[in-house]
Amino acid sequence: MMTQKNINIVHILPNLDVCGGTPQKTLDLIGDNRINPFIIVYSEHAQENLPKYKNITTQILILKDADPFFQRILKIFQFLKGKNIDIIQAQFAYGELLGVVVKLIKPSAKLLICFVGPFLDRGFKGKIRSLFYLFANHFVYVSKYVHKSIASRSLILKNRTFDILHNGANLREISNLNYKKRGFTCLYIGGFVEWKNHKLLIDAFKIICQKNNYNDTYLILVGDGPKLDELKNYTKAIGLQKYIHFTGYQKDIGYYFSVADLYCHPSYAEGFGVAVVEAMLHGITPVLANSGAFPELVDNYSNGVLLPHDDPYAWAEMIRTLKNNPKHLNELSAQAKLSAEERFSAEAFQDRYWNVYKRITS
Repeated sequence: MMTQKNINIVHILPNLDVCGGTPQKTLDLIGDNRINPFIIVYSEHAQENLPKYKNITTQILILKDADPFFQRILKIFQFLKGKNIDIIQAQFAYGELLGVVVKLIKPSAKLLICFVGPFLDRGFKGKIRSLFYLFANHFVYVSKYVHKSIASRSLILKNRTFDILHNGANLREISNLNYKKRGFTCLYIGGFVEWKNHKLLIDAFKIICQKNNYNDTYLILVGDGPKLDELKNYTKAIGLQKYIHFTGYQKDIGYYFSVADLYCHPSYAEGFGVAVVEAMLHGITPVLANSGAFPELVDNYSNGVLLPHDDPYAWAEMIRTLKNNPKHLNELSAQAKLSAEERFSAEAFQDRYWNVYKRITS
């Protein structure tokens, strides 16, 4: 019986920040011993995570931030010289551009472009980016929502072959941080941008603290981004800084999962939600906006809860209800963990991609 040869794959990454979805997703993928990974990173950010990647492969090229584009091409050419490449996997605009560069260097390789969010560039930049898609052999969308959002707005993508592949996740390592659990704790982990909709969550806590007079219910917001200072100022202005804790960017987020009772994510345009799946794997009930890709992750009132993205009163009431009904909360948490283990494990994630890799290289 013939054995399947390993597939040589170039992964193009924006950075090595394993707190971000794409670098962590790639770290899970390259752990599959059926592939030989080569990694090109186009930012020097988060190089402290390099050993995690080097434990799997030494074939890593990190491009310097100061390198001009032509010099980057030369470095990529030297890195790939003499290597047989089967697949190039890229995402994000600059990653797609470098994917086309690799495709021109290795024309027999299949270019696989992955869409991890629902937004496309508009105007001139969008037109240039759409030209990259002419070089692609196949496309992957991280959710049905992302496919509907992107393919419907691009004539080039409408009739191209694609797969919808949900991300996978692993349990996070839990270490000792300074934050100590004080009461019923709600958690959010991720970026602070407009469409993450954090103000709704803060307004829900305003209702919880003022209307319901709860003084033992807390919200931890982990992450960084352009809206962070504005949200911290808003929280202070309404007097909730005692109950809402902003941690800023954290390299180690496992501990926060260990103290959370609920995972709350009110985003109205989420492409997937890796942190949601991680929370579920840790046995935490997700309370999510009924928007974006979240309805693909959660069956309402079975393994989590879906709520309107614009109704802080509904969120306040649900947090109050679950806090006061620990038996129901435990049942939801158990189902969240079970469904995440069945659908979103790293092994299942690797298998989904492996099937695509085999198909597009056959």
